[in-house]
Amino acid sequence: MHLFNDSHTKVVTRWQLFRRYREIVRIMLRHGFGYLVVEFGLQRFVPFHKGWLGYSPKERPYSSAEHLRLLFEELGPTFIKMGQILSTRPDLLPPEMAIEFTKLQDTAPPVAWKDIHAVLREHLSRSPETVFTELDSTPEASASIGQVHRGILADGQVVAVKVQRPGVQQQIAVDLEVLRGIARRVAQNPQFAPYEPAAIVEEFAQTITRELDYRQEARNIDRYRRDINPRESIRVPMVFHSLSSRHVLVMEYIKGVRIDDIEQLQKLNVDPKELANRLARLLLGTAFSKGFFHADPHPGNFRITEEGTMVLLDFGMVGYLSPRDRAVLTELTMAMVEADPERMTDRLIDLGLKVKGHNIALLEIEMGRFLNNYFDLPLSQIPMGEVLTNLLELIRSLGMRLPAQMAILTKTILMAEGIGTRLDPDFHLVPVARKFVRRAIIRRFRPDSSESKLRLASLDVLTLAEQAPKEIRHLVGRLRRGEMGVDITVNDKQVIRELRQLGRTIKVSALTLALVIAVALLMLIYHPEGWELWIRWIFSTGLVAALLLLSYLLFSSLRNCSRRGEGKDL
Repeated sequence: MHLFNDSHTKVVTRWQLFRRYREIVRIMLRHGFGYLVVEFGLQRFVPFHKGWLGYSPKERPYSSAEHLRLLFEELGPTFIKMGQILSTRPDLLPPEMAIEFTKLQDTAPPVAWKDIHAVLREHLSRSPETVFTELDSTPEASASIGQVHRGILADGQVVAVKVQRPGVQQQIAVDLEVLRGIARRVAQNPQFAPYEPAAIVEEFAQTITRELDYRQEARNIDRYRRDINPRESIRVPMVFHSLSSRHVLVMEYIKGVRIDDIEQLQKLNVDPKELANRLARLLLGTAFSKGFFHADPHPGNFRITEEGTMVLLDFGMVGYLSPRDRAVLTELTMAMVEADPERMTDRLIDLGLKVKGHNIALLEIEMGRFLNNYFDLPLSQIPMGEVLTNLLELIRSLGMRLPAQMAILTKTILMAEGIGTRLDPDFHLVPVARKFVRRAIIRRFRPDSSESKLRLASLDVLTLAEQAPKEIRHLVGRLRRGEMGVDITVNDKQVIRELRQLGRTIKVSALTLALVIAVALLMLIYHPEGWELWIRWIFSTGLVAALLLLSYLLFSSLRNCSRRGEGKDL
């Protein structure tokens, strides 16, 4: 059995699995029946929308996607979170299902106050009454994993106290085992095997495990507070770490209205158009400049205060972009603007798009058709949401999938544009995104960035020059000892001699490249007084040395080729 967490292990028994499977089957019989009714076009004979089998009455018949959403909601917190995360993966789900899963309501009846009080006592290591002068027993919000209560500390500070529901970790541990078992069976179907269901479940397991640890959310909040632009009117709650733990998170309570409550925003004299642009700058700025972004930007996680300040909430789900990812995204954007399908395909593969070799040519052809749809549009009029949605649909239709972080970033951009258009029907994300792409390009090619890259590249080359002969000797040793499964039909001594010659060639090549880089670095960063007079001699000497080494390499290669030719003639 899998262990749920290294430090707080949750062992799952066979009896727990059996009970959970039985419960899932019972729920699936009802909702699965509804799904099949829709798939076979029998809605008029079984009108669920009229209240049949416990369904809520509604005007229109339930769609198959709605039946699946209701199934996930009834299955509980693990499946609700799974559906919410799948809604961020349009490269895995059909558009109508991804849209429906965004409606998953992570709400649950509140836990009894005595149980919440017991959790607080355990994780505060003292009675809550000694910490809070006031603590509301009625929660401000109640979700499947935790609920939030308003409290007041001894110094008068108003706080929000987020408390994890008792037993939720064990329940999620059981559900993860169930999902792993389902994924193994689904992977046996050739239709779903390319999507790697087991890998998707493991990605989800890591995400929900991090979300269950409120200490990680506290660290996310601290980092986001550091990353936001101080010139923007944006606020992130302050965390009280001394009162927080794995199961309890105490943070500053900030009152405000939802970002999509247009009527209340007008009463606060907040300009919705400015708010839409501020939100876009926030989400794109943290992603492309810092590589760290809020990955669940639905309207409920943004509040606007009376002063017009934007407040961010719920940092359980965040995204990360490495410097390399950000650089490749910049190149991908440039390839898209230049309508270059080959380069766009290459950059998508660099980002981790899983493509089988024989599908690369097909992807390039489809990418060319995709780009042709937007070729004549001015950059400011390109509908980014439509472009990204169609791109993800294309990737899904070809049986490919993006790595999790790229898919989450894409969904974050789509959600940001959705909120922006609610605030301002004329809102376009592309002009805002263009500024950040331009900054990323400037940042990547500015002199100090080039200097840093040259320095790192020279270190890599020197390391290669030092290690290559040793690694080749190690390879030769393994060949001689018979430790490699390679069938060599030529004379062993000849192979060893040629490998040694190859090692010497690589070493000289690496030294040549290192010399060129060293000269370039010297010219770039070392400018003492009078350097203009003698730098030409340094450059000339380095160039001559490099040419001599290159001449030696060329001569050695020609000599070896002639020797091999003589050997063949004999």
